[in-house]
Formats: sequence, C-alpha cells, structure tokens
Amino acid sequence: MTSPEAAAEHLKVIRSLMERANTYRAISAPGAFVGGLLALATAATLARINADLNPGNGGNVFTLAWLIALAVSGLTNALLLARHAASRGEPFFSPGMRLALRSLTPPLFVGGLLGITQAVLHNQPDQCAITWILCYGLALLATANFAPLSIRYLGMAFVGSGTLLLLLWHLGACPPDIPDTTLGAIFMALTFGILHLVYALSVGLKKHAHDEAG
Repeated sequence: MTSPEAAAEHLKVIRSLMERANTYRAISAPGAFVGGLLALATAATLARINADLNPGNGGNVFTLAWLIALAVSGLTNALLLARHAASRGEPFFSPGMRLALRSLTPPLFVGGLLGITQAVLHNQPDQCAITWILCYGLALLATANFAPLSIRYLGMAFVGSGTLLLLLWHLGACPPDIPDTTLGAIFMALTFGILHLVYALSVGLKKHAHDEAG
C-alpha cells in the first residue's frame, strides 16, 4: 500500500472510530465499573494483610495482586468488545482495534515495566502506584484523536491525580506511619477504583438520559 493510500486508510479508520465513539463509551462503562470494584477490593485486601507481610516482600505481593486484578479487568473488557464486534459482524482485531492498541501500548508497556521495577526490585509499591497512574492516564490521552470526550477527561483525571500524588510524596506530605504497600494501595483505590466508578456512573447516567430523550 502506497503512502497516500495508507494515509487515506488511516483517516478512514479514525473517522469510523469517531462515529462510533458513543457506542464504545457505553461499552467501556461496564468494564470501568468492574475495574473500579476490583481495584477497591484489591486495595482493601492489601491494606488488610499488610501487617502480616514481610517488609522486604511487600513489593512482590503488591505487584502480584494488581497483575491479577489487571488480568480479570482486561478479560472483562475483551469479552465486552468481542461481543460488540460479533454483533456487528466485525473481526475482533478490526482496523480500529489495531489503531487503539498502537496508541495504548507504548505508555502502558513503559509504565508497567517501570512500575514493576520499582515495586519488585526496589520495594517501592507507593512509587509503583504513582507510575502506573500517570502512564495509564497518558495511555488514555493517546487515544484523544478518536476516543469519546469522556475517555479524554478520564485520562486527564488520572494524569492530574498522579501528578498531585507525586508532588505530595516528594514533599513528604504523605503520613510517614503508613507502610509503603498500604500507601500504594490507597493511591490505586483513589484512582483506579474511585475514578473508574465515577466514570462508569457518569456514562451510565448520560446513556439513561439519552434513552429517555429518545
């Protein structure tokens, strides 16, 4: 495919994604709801067992717990997207899906790698959490050219929250008596938990209002 043809195909895919933005937003709401609940449950579990953890093992447990939560949340989203694609008679890895993955993968990969390094090698789960929050927000903002406006707002909320938490951490404003594993769990609950639930509720209310108006 020549460069002009590739550019035209790229624009066609973006236009198609923008036209289906409301549909994708409705699909993402249940996934965000499940992800939010999982984040709160994972954070609560880590905070509860923190007292029984070996201080040098907190980062490993933190990483394992959140990778499990990520796997469950990712599977939920994949099933929702697969069902939607099947209902439209489209392949799961459509051009739109491939474009979205190309946009999301770099910040998610870098953030995941840095965070795991901080937690596992340096036993800093609180810093790992901040890294994941910031890079997840950047990943959402990387889809700004074709994603619904609500996704961009969610990305800005994550980047803003991550930046604030990073500043508070460096200024020593976080309570020093809270263990790093618990502090990281709190950071994750406030963002991946609360922000995802707020997003899901907001999208659900908008969809309900749209359906009522229709």
